[in-house]
Amino acid sequence: MYREDKTTQMAARFVHLAGGRLPYIKLLNMLYIADKAMLIKWGKPITYDSWVATEYGPVLGHTSDLIGATLDSP
Repeated sequence: MYREDKTTQMAARFVHLAGGRLPYIKLLNMLYIADKAMLIKWGKPITYDSWVATEYGPVLGHTSDLIGATLDSP
């Protein structure tokens, strides 16, 4: 089951560590890397999101959709 709360916490932490601003595609890539690293190390992911391939590299599918919907809204 997708963990929006954990995904939001991770995203907020990455943005904070980057000084408050981070390109969204870089954020998506970092979230994917963290999720995959957790799965490799501990046997379970953080977000339970699906992974999808994009032209910018692998990202979390549902999270990418949510960020994209936010960017498309007025």
